[in-house]
Amino acid sequence: MSSKTKGKETTESACCALDFTGWLIDSLGQRPAGSDASRAAADAFKEEAVQFAGRTWTEDFPVHPGAFLGWIRLMVIFYALSVVCLWIGLYLVAALLTSLGLAIMIGQFFLYHEVIDPFFPRRTGRNVLASIEPEQEARAQLIVSGHHDSAHVFNFLVHQPSLYPLRVYGGLGSSALLIIASWILTLWTAIAGEAPAWSAVAAGVLTLLLLIGVLSSGGIAVKVKKFAKEAS
Repeated sequence: MSSKTKGKETTESACCALDFTGWLIDSLGQRPAGSDASRAAADAFKEEAVQFAGRTWTEDFPVHPGAFLGWIRLMVIFYALSVVCLWIGLYLVAALLTSLGLAIMIGQFFLYHEVIDPFFPRRTGRNVLASIEPEQEARAQLIVSGHHDSAHVFNFLVHQPSLYPLRVYGGLGSSALLIIASWILTLWTAIAGEAPAWSAVAAGVLTLLLLIGVLSSGGIAVKVKKFAKEAS
């Protein structure tokens, strides 16, 4: 087979893939993980794969979609409660809450353990698999994988892309400061018998960081920007 023929077949295959993808988007719309639309997309992929694969099959599995990013909401709640605890002198409670939030983030997001999944609604996801066996001796194995469900859209990233890293790292940095401050205040109070004079300053700074984070959240930032544009 000539290189020209191969190039033509590659172009046709790419066009077919794009047409099929466009049809999925137009006919099924949004496909959150575990939704009816995502399972329908898996079934559509199976029907398409039957035409060329030696074997095709699907596998259903339980999934808790809300848990994937649910730890972010928990950390925000724990942060707010911890700041309140700092103002009223419950430093140990603040330290435990922030440490719990950190443990959940590491386990859920970095280590992929299903730490908080049981607390979120359960859905049924569906994988579709297809295999093509070689006609001659196999010397290598090629695996192609991808997602047929819809990814989350981060409004802040869409509307304020230049500030997105600042917000992400700023949020993580604020949480780290809160954890450090909470444990220092806990140990200081336990050893000295009273809170240090700078405890109110620490609580004030961490409260200010919380307010900045809330006011710069995706939905609020977009609404403020829209209002300013209409007003001008």
